[in-house]
Amino acid sequence: MLKKIILNLVKFGFAGGLLYWLINSGKLEFDLLFKIIQSPMTVLIAFLVYQFDQVINTSRYGLIITNNLKDISIPKLYFINWIGLFFSSVLPGSVTGDLVKIFYVKDLRPDLSKKFLVFSVFFDRVVGLSGLIVIGGFISLISYSKFTDISEDLVKLAQINILLTFCVLTALSLLFIGPKLPHRIFSPFKKVSSLNGALIKIESLWDRLVIRRKKFTALLILGMLAQTINGFVFWLLTKNYAEGANLDMVTVLAIFPIGQISMALPIAPAGLGVGHAVFGKLLSFFNISNGASLFNIFFFFNLFSNILGVFSYIFYSTKGAKKFHINESLEENLEEA
Repeated sequence: MLKKIILNLVKFGFAGGLLYWLINSGKLEFDLLFKIIQSPMTVLIAFLVYQFDQVINTSRYGLIITNNLKDISIPKLYFINWIGLFFSSVLPGSVTGDLVKIFYVKDLRPDLSKKFLVFSVFFDRVVGLSGLIVIGGFISLISYSKFTDISEDLVKLAQINILLTFCVLTALSLLFIGPKLPHRIFSPFKKVSSLNGALIKIESLWDRLVIRRKKFTALLILGMLAQTINGFVFWLLTKNYAEGANLDMVTVLAIFPIGQISMALPIAPAGLGVGHAVFGKLLSFFNISNGASLFNIFFFFNLFSNILGVFSYIFYSTKGAKKFHINESLEENLEEA
């Protein structure tokens, strides 16, 4: 317990240090938050679009845990997803919301094992990130000549996006043409006792992905759609406040893969500070000077939207879900799975 407390304190300290540096260097200003509040219609439209995005994410997750969306209540799953987002925002730990989500989905579908549900939320994240990467790679590919005229740093960003897309598409192809590839590669190394357990887990994960390979293409398309809409929300909220250059959707979708990956790293709560610094740097490649402040709008918008999930938590009613308490050991649920 003490180790976890110290680790969380270190994360908050790191995030706080980044924010302090950004504010003192003039890269992060909070006045844009007050400006966006003065445009309630923009915020409302962004919120409604964001909720539509969550409906798509919910449907995607529904397809992961069922063969047919008719086999599960999408409205209930939508509110469960919102509860997960709420806990991800208010409790330390990057996977806390996913663990809470597992608890509620298990209550909704008792026939699903915890082991499968742990895999399902991991797979959902993989699909979402893959969709984002493919979009970024596609945008970088068709805009490569344009990026070359802007800066060398932007060319490197485009190359990274294209490389990541190549890796995603290669992995997807291997699910079809090399379903037993990891088993063949790992076979000689299983004789090493210290590696055997980890290799078996990797093979098991790969086998689960192979089983769902036919679904992966459809899920990837839904992931791309959801991430495009998420990028649209960012653009809608920030386009009028960019300084130094115009902010368009091409710019947003080009920086989102690296930006979102950096936020997912478990070095700061919810990407606090890290996202500000990374988005600030990435947007500077497009000659936008206040990228950290623009991301700050998006960050607090997401935080506010996710915190509204508390109402889903309060009013969501099932026999099993009522037994859930924040003090329950979420880590024990994960270890049990």
